[in-house]
Amino acid sequence: MGSSLVYVIVLNFNGLKHLKYCIPNVLEGTYENFRVLLVDNGSTDNSLEFAKKFRQVEVIENNENLGFSGGVNVGIKRALLQGADFIALLNNDSMVEKQWIEKALRVFAGDDKIGLVGCDLNPLADKDFNPHGAIVKGSIEQFKKVLRQNRPLRFNVLEEGILSGSGLFVKREVFEKAGLFDPVYFLYDEELDFETRARRAGFKLVQTNISNFHQGSGITENKAWKRKASYLQIRNNIRCSIKNFGVIRTARLALSVINNALNPFKKVDRSLNYFDRLRYSDNVLLNVPIVLKALLWNLVFLPSTLAAKNRDRKIIEIGSRKKRVLCISHSAYDPLNRILFIELAKFPDWDVSVIVPTRWHTASAEKTEEINLRERNEAKMVLGNTVFTNHMHLHFYSKPFLLNITHSKPDIIFLQEEPGSMVALQAFVVSLLSGAKLVFHTNENLVEKRRWLIFRLIERLVFSRASSAFILNTECEKILRKKGFIKKASLLYLGIDNSLYSKKRSPDFKKSLGLRHFTIGFGGRLTKEKGLLTLVDAASTLDFEFNILVVGKGPFEKDFLDYAEKKKIRDRIVVTNASLEEVSKYLNCMDVVVLPSESTSVWKEQFGRILLGGMAVEVPVIGSSSGAIPEIIGDAGLVFKEGKPSDLARKLTAIKNDQKLAASLVARGKERLKKEFLWPGIALKLKNELTEVLIEPE
Repeated sequence: MGSSLVYVIVLNFNGLKHLKYCIPNVLEGTYENFRVLLVDNGSTDNSLEFAKKFRQVEVIENNENLGFSGGVNVGIKRALLQGADFIALLNNDSMVEKQWIEKALRVFAGDDKIGLVGCDLNPLADKDFNPHGAIVKGSIEQFKKVLRQNRPLRFNVLEEGILSGSGLFVKREVFEKAGLFDPVYFLYDEELDFETRARRAGFKLVQTNISNFHQGSGITENKAWKRKASYLQIRNNIRCSIKNFGVIRTARLALSVINNALNPFKKVDRSLNYFDRLRYSDNVLLNVPIVLKALLWNLVFLPSTLAAKNRDRKIIEIGSRKKRVLCISHSAYDPLNRILFIELAKFPDWDVSVIVPTRWHTASAEKTEEINLRERNEAKMVLGNTVFTNHMHLHFYSKPFLLNITHSKPDIIFLQEEPGSMVALQAFVVSLLSGAKLVFHTNENLVEKRRWLIFRLIERLVFSRASSAFILNTECEKILRKKGFIKKASLLYLGIDNSLYSKKRSPDFKKSLGLRHFTIGFGGRLTKEKGLLTLVDAASTLDFEFNILVVGKGPFEKDFLDYAEKKKIRDRIVVTNASLEEVSKYLNCMDVVVLPSESTSVWKEQFGRILLGGMAVEVPVIGSSSGAIPEIIGDAGLVFKEGKPSDLARKLTAIKNDQKLAASLVARGKERLKKEFLWPGIALKLKNELTEVLIEPE
């Protein structure tokens, strides 16, 4: 487990005096592959400024105090999306021994069923603090001396009882199969609730002697806080019992609380079974008003507590088997767009079904063909007859087909369609009838000014039902926010199949095409908005020999060539078309790939997949400033102002004359492609995001 990625999540709220010891201590850890993530719950004491001084610490700022559960959930979700294998939860007032991570991983390595490992929590005494709540120097030195001791590792499996939430190591699979912490608790009993679910999901809890010193506040809390803490302890303990331990134990617990409140001078009976009595500290306030308030809250929110209980059961049930995802995508008719689902289906714990129209006309699929991916993977392609075929917003599937899909009982629906469409309405209905969660993927980066009322209404329904959204580029999120979508929106780029694109130069093939000079390449559908006239204008002003290779077809081909004839460069242009398997061969004939798209009132570039092809075959890329092009290129190419031939000409000249610049762009393109645009990585991100939706507390 030496290569396992460990995320240490430190939760903080106005804990500057503690962080001064905690963060440096954690960073002294000897394990190599760990990251520190500080989640701040709206501090006002300069905690953030202090934490940001450490470049090794990633900081997440919450706008409010979300409590323990809500705060750590934010960090846990970030860590899971970043690929964490293990997550260690730590309070801001903790200090640990240097090899604490290595020791915990040794425990996990001993048994695959171990899901949680707890540290030995040792509170400091009042004498260790000065009147201002800071730890006195002598105590710090003594404390560090204890931490430096390399004690033999000891541990035991807990058959009952709980591990402290501070210094708690959790295996990734626990969150994926048992869910996150319940944010309703805010404070107290969140560990009991979470760890009970972990046990039910089949995981073992292990207590160790790994040192974790708990600084504490050093100052007695005021009466107002004591009343609030007492209320939360009583309220949450009853709620936790309702969720996890049944009616009889909950009734016994409630009676015990009432009895202790009515008899404040009677010593509390602590001989009862651990789960049959109230878990509280000796100084908790058990007066009648606090108890009545806690009981009333649980009565009022009983329906939501029971709903949470059913949600937890469903999360555990889903975690015990393959997760069923139903993907709805007309674009999956195109082989290029099926690869995402092929890669998603490769994960062993996912059952992927894809609904795709029997017939659909796309640029790379000219005729109806049978779709069957079973020969390549486990993704199931489900062909369905559509009404209003080839109309993106109007098309929908026939009724018998829809009912059949509903009966398949998906856990989550991934709608790769615009939310304001007829097929989106069908996805909404299937989600309601089956109880499946719903997410959608949007490419829309312009607000449609004239949309039918029915589409706007459907969009609102989908927004209300959807757990989150995926966006093709950052402009899409701006459009979603303008339309009123307030939930999470995550980037999900298109990708490229690395097996189809590679650097394989063929001078003979290039010559056979009549390309003798520096070759400027374009690939895609030939339409006016693709900026082909701007390319001609720019090329006609170049002061060096060149050729233009255009790979694609479309309605604007004749106008493009007529304009090139007018500019007297027609003889330098080669126009051809290529199958999916042949595109790489043509890209290898290019010295630069150009995407000169130009925005209109109803369209601007949403992605620019040809740019990825250029990066894959190690050719420099140039794109216009239209839509998402600058975002896709990043620092791996040059961007010119759309519709400005002179700017494009300067960029072409720079790449032609500066070999170092061209080589630098190629190197950055390879790195950017590997990081952002390979299908396996995109599928992994989709899997992690869908998992987050499935385990997210509602």
